Amino acid sequence: MRPLMALKMTSVVKTIASSYFEKGFAVVRNFLPMSDISKIAAESDAIINKHWKEIEESVKNGDGLKNGVKCGDFVFSLNNVGFDENFNVKSNRRNTMNFVGFKLHAVSDLFKRVVFTEEAKLILKHLEFRHPVVYQSSIIHKAPGAPSLSLHQDEAYLNNEPKGCGVNFWIAIEDATEDNGSLVIYPGSHRTVKCRKVGLTEQGAYDDIDKSKLVKVMVKKGDLVLLNSLVVHGSEANNTNAIQRSLEFSVYDKHRVQWSKENFMQDGDTYKFTQMY
Repeated sequence: MRPLMALKMTSVVKTIASSYFEKGFAVVRNFLPMSDISKIAAESDAIINKHWKEIEESVKNGDGLKNGVKCGDFVFSLNNVGFDENFNVKSNRRNTMNFVGFKLHAVSDLFKRVVFTEEAKLILKHLEFRHPVVYQSSIIHKAPGAPSLSLHQDEAYLNNEPKGCGVNFWIAIEDATEDNGSLVIYPGSHRTVKCRKVGLTEQGAYDDIDKSKLVKVMVKKGDLVLLNSLVVHGSEANNTNAIQRSLEFSVYDKHRVQWSKENFMQDGDTYKFTQMY
């Protein structure tokens, strides 16, 4: 059964919404078909290859690894694990990336189609989003050897009020396992844990929470994880020899929130704010 057909079943939609409201996250299996997942992976590689000359020059000049590289419509964040001491690629170009963003939904027909699906719109309506706006979309790369991502809350990096009126769509491009960097989530923390801004490699910021309640969310490629913008989450290290990637796009409800001018993300050259419906 196609995802849209299943999602239109009232009981399924209610289960997704119930989990999201109670736990701060929900898993939707087989959200995108394998044909789309293959196209996303191929287009992501094509974007990197198209801009590789500029990326490589920036890395060898000493700027790229520290500040990232902006090439045309794309921003490339790079990691250390994909390069050797002479800044040569160890295995392949995709393993040098942290992410490719931030407005894929606005500059690529493929990404526009997979972000603005009827399935995504249906979910948002059941999550009570009146005027949902996509403000960023990226391919997240968890390269072999990439470290864990510390626990954090996405809302902490924004200055919007009220809090908790945003959601992240996280779609697996490869299977996410315990060994290659699956998400780790603290269920219910969107309602119980005070929002705090921490560094993404900082340790100890959430020592006051009960770590025994953390759950590892293992999913297959094509599966979707919905994350409330206040839920505490992170990801494991990738201890395998293969990359683990995801498509992530972030949405806020313009009906409930006025986007703060103090936010580092603003509609313009780097980010493109686009209403879903």
